[in-house]
Amino acid sequence: MRTTFFLLTLATMAALVMAGPMSKASTSGVCNGVGATGECGQCLNSADCISGYYCCPYMRKCVASSSMPCYYPIADCRPMCYDNLDPNSCNCANPDFPNNWCQ
Repeated sequence: MRTTFFLLTLATMAALVMAGPMSKASTSGVCNGVGATGECGQCLNSADCISGYYCCPYMRKCVASSSMPCYYPIADCRPMCYDNLDPNSCNCANPDFPNNWCQ
């Protein structure tokens, strides 16, 4: 019985890995202000993100909370680049932000 449970658990984990990340919308970072960018997609402001998400002022990725981790690349903005700021005036370490950040 333990072996069966272990094998089922491994099969479930393998299926989740093979399926890849679950996405609610585009993660490519459209950045057109229509709320089409999904979880961890690159954004210039919160209007780019799907409902319930906002553009993290540090990573410039769509997140549901400040504790949500996202994959690289990140914009790495210091100080934080809030929505009320012009993205061109932000000090972000990633050279692709903002001009080559979105597609």
